[in-house]
Amino acid sequence: MAHPTEVTSAVDKKTATLEISGDISDQSEEVILDVYRGVTVTNAKHILLKFHPETFINSAGLRVIISLALECEAKKQTLRATGLSPHMRKVFDIIGLT
Repeated sequence: MAHPTEVTSAVDKKTATLEISGDISDQSEEVILDVYRGVTVTNAKHILLKFHPETFINSAGLRVIISLALECEAKKQTLRATGLSPHMRKVFDIIGLT
């Protein structure tokens, strides 16, 4: 059973944290990118994606994260991730996101 993506954000000085839980798929693009774009108005220079330990990501969800990474790169922001499960870490390594 799919778990909807939930994203919350917090900004501390120049770092914006996006806490992500649920399943990340093509259905997640709007919510993730909307929250990200909302924190960019704070002039955050660093973006931290904090994944819930049970977050699942499929290939379409990886495309969403890659889109986010490309936007960060274009805005000269650093992007980091924490809370990756061993499986997610392996996938991120394979596609070059780590």
